[in-house]
Amino acid sequence: MKRLILPILLLLSLLSLANNAAAQPDDPPTATPSPTPNRTLVPLLTRAESEMLFPAAVRFSVTANLPLEDVITLYLRIYQPEGDLNITPVLMPPRQHGIALNATTALFTYVWEFTPEEAPMPFTPLRFEWQVQSAEGISVAGGEFLFQDSIRSAPQPVNRWQSVGNTLQLYSHNSELALELLHQNAMRVFELVAQQTEIAPSQRIVIYDPTVTFCLRDLADPDTPPYVESRTIGGTRRPCDPNAALAIYERYGFTLLRRQTLAFNELQDRLTELVVNRTYAVLWENAPPIPEWFKAGLARLYNTTPNSSALGLALERLRTNRPLLTLRELAQPAETFSGTALRLWQAQSYLLTLYMADRVGAQAPFAFARVLATAESFESAFRRFFNAEIATFYAEWQTWLRSERAARAVRWTPYLDITPTPTATATITPTRTPQPPRASPTPLPTITPARFPTLTPFVTATFTALPPGALQRPTPIPAPSGGNPCGGAPLTILFLPAAAALILRLSRHFAKRATLDDRDSD
Repeated sequence: MKRLILPILLLLSLLSLANNAAAQPDDPPTATPSPTPNRTLVPLLTRAESEMLFPAAVRFSVTANLPLEDVITLYLRIYQPEGDLNITPVLMPPRQHGIALNATTALFTYVWEFTPEEAPMPFTPLRFEWQVQSAEGISVAGGEFLFQDSIRSAPQPVNRWQSVGNTLQLYSHNSELALELLHQNAMRVFELVAQQTEIAPSQRIVIYDPTVTFCLRDLADPDTPPYVESRTIGGTRRPCDPNAALAIYERYGFTLLRRQTLAFNELQDRLTELVVNRTYAVLWENAPPIPEWFKAGLARLYNTTPNSSALGLALERLRTNRPLLTLRELAQPAETFSGTALRLWQAQSYLLTLYMADRVGAQAPFAFARVLATAESFESAFRRFFNAEIATFYAEWQTWLRSERAARAVRWTPYLDITPTPTATATITPTRTPQPPRASPTPLPTITPARFPTLTPFVTATFTALPPGALQRPTPIPAPSGGNPCGGAPLTILFLPAAAALILRLSRHFAKRATLDDRDSD
């Protein structure tokens, strides 16, 4: 039994050593990083805002929660998240661009003036970032806004424009305008024109109501130049040129459509005219001079609703023995006429073009328009296509105005399947309008979200550096010399086989001893 005491003591020592090794930490302490400047949140800047003064400038402002005299430097950066605009941060004298609101608060403003050549694309986002340095550190705040006309002439600034469409995009500042319906009807025109010309130019059309203007005027002093004016604290007034707004839109391919009245049908007709004229301008790029009456009549022929009132206006002139406009007068631009004369010019232009369809076939006006793209002259092309001189055609048209055929024809549009004259003896044979494959529209190079949300300026958190020595560095705990760098767990596993062998040896010894005792007892 005494021989077993030494192995047991040895086993207990090994287990105690393994437990002490396991009590040591597994990993050495993490080395303290090299000291770097720390930055903590300090709310010095608030209310970073922007105010559009289209088409002249943008006013930026920011409020600092510190006295004006404590500001050392002041920077402002203006840039586009996705675009070419990136103005180098402007270093501004704080006292020149700031005012003290009270003893502990200051307001800083900056007016960015731009020319049409410098202006970014309308309806795209811009960002700005203020940076203020004081004795406490550097603070940063910024925001985002849409570069768009805020309609300073309206009772309330317009912060949100409606937008709809892709290849044909429509924009309106009037939230009550049925823009979706307007776009739906315009797309019928766009697609039909694309089918018949195989041309589908992308179009962006900006719609303005008749009651708004780009610039303001001083009613008390009519000699005062037009201007735009800020409506916020510390505001500013800047000169305004309406032509600058037109130049900005035209530079980026936008077409401005100013409504003459608030009537929806009038706007729909104007929109149809724009869509048609834009496409045929591409088709007729190298065409000979074309009379204005045919351009206007072709555009009105694309209207989605019949134009019966045009025939009534012409017949009223004939019944009262008042002459109609001559071909020479009809060849002049619409701007030459006004009032009743303008309405008569529009009616005769439409009815002459409609007579082409009733005389030859529903597709005659559109086919003739394609012929003009490569014609030597309008007169020669007209003679070959209609087999008649223009003067003869005009005289026969006046007779046609009083016929039943004319009354039926004005109820027809090119969106109907057949021409309006159903009789077999009619000059025009009822034929179905062919539906060729739709032309693939050319997508816009860049597009904005269908609707532009109102973007609320945001304030970026500010940071101020702590002075050197303010951050206490933790003192690492040194590892014991000669310790196991791998931790205690591997050492415990190392002693397990030895302990198991010793226990097995003891078991065999006691078993053998028990056997001998049994034999002695026998």
